[in-house]
Amino acid sequence: KRRAEHSVMVLDRGILATFDDDLRRDPLPAARIWGFGFESERSIVISPFRLHDAWIGANSRIRDALAIALADVIVAVQIRPGGVMESLVREAAERGQKVLADEASMKALGDCGAKPWAGRIDPETGITGTKFTRMS
Repeated sequence: KRRAEHSVMVLDRGILATFDDDLRRDPLPAARIWGFGFESERSIVISPFRLHDAWIGANSRIRDALAIALADVIVAVQIRPGGVMESLVREAAERGQKVLADEASMKALGDCGAKPWAGRIDPETGITGTKFTRMS
């Protein structure tokens, strides 16, 4: 919000369940220090679930798969060998999506085509920071 940038939020539950039936309310108020209203002019909210569906554990995997499928660039951080995220990231690389990975994740991902990422600005993508942000 502070930088007035656009955002895409991929949910692990229904849209109305996330917003408590108030689409003006920010769905992540505890994470906000720049205001608590939802900025509909700069935000897109996507959910593969019915409007009032509550969260269940399996939803996280569906949400993660959708978020990765929509991404132009995937930044893999602390990927666990043999884990679900490793599988999703490998599938993305096979589809031709660009994958950047920290040192530990490079070891887990092996030869899938991921490129090293050290948590700084990548001149090709403009990506900054050190973590993949989950919107749940």
